[in-house]
Amino acid sequence: MTHPVHVISFVVDEGPKFQMQAWLLLHNLDRLALSPETAILLSHCGRLSPEVQRKAKRHGAWVGQVARFGEGPAAYCNKLQQLDAVLGSGAQQAVLCDTDLGFLSDPCQFAMAGVIRAKPVDHPNPSPQLLRQILDLAGFIEARLDVLPDFALSEHTDRTHALNCNGGLYVLPTDLLRRLAPVWHHWARFCLDQALLLGDRTIHSDQLGFCLAMLDLELPFAPLETEKNFPLHFPAREYANHQSCAPQVLHYHHKIQSDGRIKAPGVAALDAEVARFNALVADARTDPDFIRLLARYHTGGSA
Repeated sequence: MTHPVHVISFVVDEGPKFQMQAWLLLHNLDRLALSPETAILLSHCGRLSPEVQRKAKRHGAWVGQVARFGEGPAAYCNKLQQLDAVLGSGAQQAVLCDTDLGFLSDPCQFAMAGVIRAKPVDHPNPSPQLLRQILDLAGFIEARLDVLPDFALSEHTDRTHALNCNGGLYVLPTDLLRRLAPVWHHWARFCLDQALLLGDRTIHSDQLGFCLAMLDLELPFAPLETEKNFPLHFPAREYANHQSCAPQVLHYHHKIQSDGRIKAPGVAALDAEVARFNALVADARTDPDFIRLLARYHTGGSA
């Protein structure tokens, strides 16, 4: 396929967790029966395990190595290194995702013409006080913090900016990405330079850079709904306002058990969707390559 309509792209870092997640993501996408006009693009920093190489080849994914964005907190910006390859794919729409996502439906369906999409952060991260300082330093003193995060437990929870988004999933037209990419890089590096201010939040420079780049360029934006990037790593009490939600994308973080099943949060309706995902990818748990990758992750072995 020379010019796909859609490309689903992700970056694989070194380490057992990322290699295992990448294998499962490839398996998951294959089970969705994506449109033949969709390409899968895997970019990797450092060594890619033989198991993931075999999986990518089997499913026809495009594979390429990219340089790291940097060391320390800058390594969390490695996802920005895929953007050139995405633009080079010739696709009209791109889905940029982390490896720790489980899809129950085709994410290409979330695309909107002429609009960039992502989900605002689950919690006010960074704090509104810290975000306000970053916005002011960047020159966006008029930017308002008026969005209540979707996992707020009360109306009194601190607000954030509408463009302060979870970095796990972006859906965007590539013509807008072409404008966004260099500016996103610029603002991510600006945030990395504020390490003394950001402290342990410096690792979120990629998502803060996205926020600043979108403010800079004033590109069209429509938020993804909660179910399109649904976190599974919170205590059960935090799902009180989401018990009737039907997630389409499970953001499972580290919540994968030694048997290869995603761990349910302990809320009946949500647990049913997690069970549906585990059933969708059930045959992964009998694959020797996945079993090896899973064991390395849970025992801390080499990737």
